[in-house]
Amino acid sequence: MKVLLCLALCGVLAFAGSIRRAEFDAHTVLSEIDQHPFGNALVSLIAVHLSTNGPLEEIVVLLNQLRAGLTKSQEEDDENNRTNQASCEENIRNFQQQITTLTAQRNENIKLRDITQASLNVAEKDLRETINALNLNQQRLTQGQAQRDQEHNEY
Repeated sequence: MKVLLCLALCGVLAFAGSIRRAEFDAHTVLSEIDQHPFGNALVSLIAVHLSTNGPLEEIVVLLNQLRAGLTKSQEEDDENNRTNQASCEENIRNFQQQITTLTAQRNENIKLRDITQASLNVAEKDLRETINALNLNQQRLTQGQAQRDQEHNEY
């Protein structure tokens, strides 16, 4: 009876992909199963069922239902993962497009900044020249007024 229990549990584990070895030791497998809360509950359930001399077919049905439930759960999880993966890939594409757009805008802004800086430099130069010309005109005006006042006083 323990052998059937071991084989049934090993079959469940092999189906679930927990056992990846070609050969395995039933005692080791049972020990690994027993260490997990779900595995421990399953072993206890099967042990109770066998101790009541219930038919083995019920255990087979239980294991098949468990396998079907796990398969369905895995398929749902796989679908959720595919959906999440598609969403993530769409987000990545959107972010990459935003990066491309913002990089182009940044480069355009750099060009505009450089043009504006060059224009500002020219305007500052023109302003300095204009201020110098105004100062020179002011000096000439002051000199002219002084000369005119002197000539007026001499006349």
